[in-house]
Amino acid sequence: WVNEDEDEDGFVSRTYCTTPPWAVRYLTSCPPEGIQEIGVVTQTPFFDRDGRLVQRTGVTGSDDNDVRTVLVVPRELERMPEIPERPSKVEIDAAKELITGELLVDFPLKQSGRAHAIALLLLPFVRQLIDGPTPLHLVHAATPGSGKSLLVTVLSMIATGEHGSLLSLPDDEAEVRKVITTQLLAGAQTIIFDNLNERRTIRSPALSKALTASRYGDRLL
Repeated sequence: WVNEDEDEDGFVSRTYCTTPPWAVRYLTSCPPEGIQEIGVVTQTPFFDRDGRLVQRTGVTGSDDNDVRTVLVVPRELERMPEIPERPSKVEIDAAKELITGELLVDFPLKQSGRAHAIALLLLPFVRQLIDGPTPLHLVHAATPGSGKSLLVTVLSMIATGEHGSLLSLPDDEAEVRKVITTQLLAGAQTIIFDNLNERRTIRSPALSKALTASRYGDRLL
């Protein structure tokens, strides 16, 4: 879209601008035949439904799926070398050392906890390979101040390119639903509930629905 401005001398200047709200409303309410639905917009590489690693800016999707994914690589990452489809053992060992020997080395994780942390790190990159919901990750420790919030923040930042918001899980079920719906409407790629009471049993239909349903729907208040 281009915005045109004419000054007193009749000179017309053109500047790029965002799509007007009325155009967005029209296209979403009465989409032209054959237009592709954009399901996800991301800034980090990912594996598509066919198992291909998508690394460059563009639109991708299977021929049998109308929903497309848009990858917008930030300018500062455009010059990064592409990851080979079949990396060598040396490259695999270097990547493993980067994760376990540098990223997670200072966190007090046991072997099982380290495996779950790596799974949490890799899940967003392979999410489209999984047809259905994925599990909640619960991070706990025996002592406070062990870096639980930092661990989740670092792992989510790698996958999304931004700091995830640390939220409190409300006691009231209606408030839980509002928090989840608000985050999803804002396009949050991760939802992090911080400082949960370890003695509290979480019983939330809204949270259960968000974790187990393929599509989440709610009414706006």
